[in-house]
Amino acid sequence: MDSIIVLSAISRFVQFLVVPAALITFYMGRAHDDVLDSAKKNIFTDMFMPSFALFLTVFMLFRFDWKSEFSVKHHGDLVLNYSAIIAMVIGYIVLPAVLFWINHRRNEKRKMVNEE
Repeated sequence: MDSIIVLSAISRFVQFLVVPAALITFYMGRAHDDVLDSAKKNIFTDMFMPSFALFLTVFMLFRFDWKSEFSVKHHGDLVLNYSAIIAMVIGYIVLPAVLFWINHRRNEKRKMVNEE
């Protein structure tokens, strides 16, 4: 159960970094996809607030108690929580890499079919 809690905490940090960065990217006009024509830009909600959120998230990342997050008490001693570390590696490195590879392969096959 501890590894799920660790993964959940780390997911929140990732979300707190990605969403403000996406808003700033939208405001600066560097979005890769088309943006709705009806979406109005606002410097306060699209630049100031996300920048402040990024600052707070980075601050919290430095202040976060990583040692206790990735360790468990075993007979009164702190030992590494290997299940949490493995869950992190699988959830943030292995799984995205495999899914990226599968998606890339699927797109290449589609491209070859469209060329024929």
